[in-house]
Amino acid sequence: MIEKRLRNIVISGYGYKIKCRKNLILIKGEDEKIVVSPREIEQLVVAGAVSLTSDVIRLLMSNNVDIVFVGHHPKFFARVVRSDYNFITDLWKKQMMLSEERKLEISREIVDCLIYNKLRMLQHLEKNRNVDFSAEIDRLRDEREKSMSCNDRVSLMGVEGDATKTYFSAIKKVIPREFGFEKRVKHPPLDPVNSMLSYGYTILLSRVSYGLLLAGLNVYEG
Repeated sequence: MIEKRLRNIVISGYGYKIKCRKNLILIKGEDEKIVVSPREIEQLVVAGAVSLTSDVIRLLMSNNVDIVFVGHHPKFFARVVRSDYNFITDLWKKQMMLSEERKLEISREIVDCLIYNKLRMLQHLEKNRNVDFSAEIDRLRDEREKSMSCNDRVSLMGVEGDATKTYFSAIKKVIPREFGFEKRVKHPPLDPVNSMLSYGYTILLSRVSYGLLLAGLNVYEG
């Protein structure tokens, strides 16, 4: 299946071939085909058994297109980076020299935003559906306060994990029973909902890491 999402192309399935045709990208499967200019693409996500030529990689790299490979479960496992990307090594060095205090400060802000977004989603669902999330919302508020007072990464990750469990225990209430969703399970996902979550998070990871790379940060450090 070929999915074109704004400036992203996701290829999932088997038997697809990616070729160059007059400085355009041709993606061809058994029953579908698209031709697209590399200038229209920000990211190509390969999530299946796909063959592509070195000419395709060269053309995409010359147009600063991010190429990401996704494995089973699914799992983000590789990306192609231009050889001249090392010009920002000084920034990488500064990133790696950040104090533990500064790293923790940034981590707390990320977790705080994560819990806030979960909280807002439950408030939205509670308002628009006939469901009571008051207990879960109160727990998320408590966990949000705890996150900002954590003094080390381990305790912060514990709070984030508790908030995630709280969130999915609430989400379970609005998911039809026939989907078999009981809780968040990653390796491997045991039902359609967990499978979709894992796939979505994998694509999101590739997008976030791509943004960090564009900002000149090293996504492989820490």
